[in-house]
Amino acid sequence: MIAKEKSWKIATDDGAAKNYIKKELNPLYIVTTFDILAECVGLGYVKKKEVLLLIKEMEAQANFIYNKDEYDAFVRQL
Repeated sequence: MIAKEKSWKIATDDGAAKNYIKKELNPLYIVTTFDILAECVGLGYVKKKEVLLLIKEMEAQANFIYNKDEYDAFVRQL
């Protein structure tokens, strides 16, 4: 796997892909939408409240589906 050879991170929100990456590499290789948004909040590019509203819009308009445990961990991280 190229990502493993190059120590690249893999950006995905797909559940099957995340499970495969966790099994074959480890969770540190995964970058999700939640990771990107949390980093944006941490860097001060966007506020927590704006990100939470964006997630709701993504759910409604882009069919963004996520695991509740991952979402809860994301909110705690903010």
